[in-house]
Formats: sequence, structure tokens, C-alpha cells
Amino acid sequence: MLAMQKHPRFLLIDDAKGREAARQQDIPIVGVAGVLVVAKTVGEVDGVKPILDDLANIGYRMSARLVSKIQSMANE
Repeated sequence: MLAMQKHPRFLLIDDAKGREAARQQDIPIVGVAGVLVVAKTVGEVDGVKPILDDLANIGYRMSARLVSKIQSMANE
């Protein structure tokens, strides 16, 4: 696994099997949801809802519960 060789601060990944493999190797992970919340927090994006809608429109799957949690964390 490349992340084991490079020792990154975190691995950006949403794939369930990949996340599990990273966890087993104690590699910190973050997904799209985490990136969106941070981007909103630091002012890089005005809102996460339009981005979440765009992702859903192109087939990116997230549970309604996760979408709600992301919006809540982003104060939307």
C-alpha cells in the first residue's frame, strides 16, 4: 500500500474495503464528507449542500443519515 510507504498525514478514501485496510495499518483516513466540512469551516466553499447535490447527481452514493450529519457539522 502506497500510504504505508509515504506515511501521509491522512489518506483520502471513501471505498469501504480501502478504508478498512487503512484502519488495519493505523493509517489515518478522511473521506469526501470530512473534506467538505473542513472546506466550509475554513471558508473555501460557501456551502456543502450544493456540492452534496452535485455528487448525488453524478451517482456518488451517501446515505441520507450521512448527508444530514455532514450538513449539521457544516452548520447548514
